[in-house]
Amino acid sequence: NLFWNYLKNSTIFNATTFEITGITAGAFYTLFVPNKAAMNQAITAGLLPGTVAVPNFTPTTTADKLLVEKFILYHFLDKRTVVANGNDIGSFPSMLRNTAGDPVTFSILYPGGIFEVGDGYGRKARMVSTLNNNLSNRTVIHLVDNYLKY
Repeated sequence: NLFWNYLKNSTIFNATTFEITGITAGAFYTLFVPNKAAMNQAITAGLLPGTVAVPNFTPTTTADKLLVEKFILYHFLDKRTVVANGNDIGSFPSMLRNTAGDPVTFSILYPGGIFEVGDGYGRKARMVSTLNNNLSNRTVIHLVDNYLKY
């Protein structure tokens, strides 16, 4: 629910059309949603505005709005669906772009047969096996036990 509240109040979400800026019509995506504990860790780490006690879902400063945008976009795998079948291993582009306009990547691995997403800082997020492979419109949604740091 924390991830959704940040998303639905972000500047990249259109509440009228329910569209996310940057999503290409007809393309496929994978979304890695950090669980509540991971979201609280991201807030504590300063990657999202607010505090654990009072998350700021509607930031007013440009800097805080940008924090939310970057966090959300880095948890989307761009134009590709991935399920926990061991077939997709390696580095993949997120929807987040760096200052040069290139996608910021993350890795997908299966150490010991466990689905794991890793960021450029060595953080690992493992899929919560009971809540994975949820389908949405052209999107697979996975709950993960950690956040990704861009």
